[in-house]
Amino acid sequence: MASTITQKTVNIDSLTTSTWYSIVDGVRDQVFKITPFLNKLQESGQIREKALSGTHWEVAVRTEKQDQNIESFGKGNQFGVSDQEFMTRMIVYPKNIGTSITRYWTQEAQNMGPAKLLDYVEELVDATRMSLLDYFETNLITGATGTDDMTGLDELISTTPTTGTVQGITRSTNTWTHNLVTDVDGVSGTNPTPFATLLDVMDSMYNRCSEYKGMGPRRSPDLILCSRQVYQLYERGIMASGVLQWTPPIQTKRANLGFGSLFYKDAELLWSPGVASDRMYFLNSGSLEFRIQPGLWMEMTPWKWLDGRYLDRTAQIVCRGNLVATNFRNQGVLHDILLSGIT
Repeated sequence: MASTITQKTVNIDSLTTSTWYSIVDGVRDQVFKITPFLNKLQESGQIREKALSGTHWEVAVRTEKQDQNIESFGKGNQFGVSDQEFMTRMIVYPKNIGTSITRYWTQEAQNMGPAKLLDYVEELVDATRMSLLDYFETNLITGATGTDDMTGLDELISTTPTTGTVQGITRSTNTWTHNLVTDVDGVSGTNPTPFATLLDVMDSMYNRCSEYKGMGPRRSPDLILCSRQVYQLYERGIMASGVLQWTPPIQTKRANLGFGSLFYKDAELLWSPGVASDRMYFLNSGSLEFRIQPGLWMEMTPWKWLDGRYLDRTAQIVCRGNLVATNFRNQGVLHDILLSGIT
């Protein structure tokens, strides 16, 4: 009996592992494509495998608009040779994400035939795939409060950018970590509707984010990411005004996923279920990266017996990476947006 159990266990081990690795490239691709934020970073070449410098990454971050040594000159003038204090380096630690594939002997006993066994294994793998997709869809926006959690977009691009910390850096004494922010509810004016107010603050935020050039070639935001409620307010407002910009054909893959198909100026405007209901982020993807430690992205561990249980087995799917900003000053967020009854 023990030999039969061992042989069956080895067969399921091999079948499950081979099934996972047969789809893992697709799962990696799905994580980046199904999440609008990550999909934009992928398009911009900002999903990057980077070897660690020991325990961490050293990230070059822009602190000023330009190199202070740049100047006009004439005959006989000398160039400045002072330290070029327009960059600094930030230490960013990778974070670990993992989930388990757990197999119970009683369930395996109910799926003894080859066809049923294959279906059982595929169900296990598919459940794991969906769990990972759901996790990255929300947690790379909202982040979490634990020290082991990946940095969320709402920590990098904060509604309170002059207080607290970002990836271990104290924001109050490091002004280069201050992203742009506007409390929409606190904006005074005589705009007749929440949509008119939203347009005013969007215009201001877009232009302010364009003042600081990013690490890449683009100066202005190329992605505006908001909640479903804010997206609906914007869409209804522009439909009522008779001016509607739909996404060009190259972007229809995200439209087909149901996350939007609009533009504001030349920035794609999308919604994500992970964004708080009253928020809208103005992002320059050239100044954001999702870094991955090579060889540790959606890798499967060996199978192990569960503690105290001879018949039940588990393996883990592990990921190691983190979200990084290389320029905080060309990123912005609107919050407390008036939603006018939209739910």
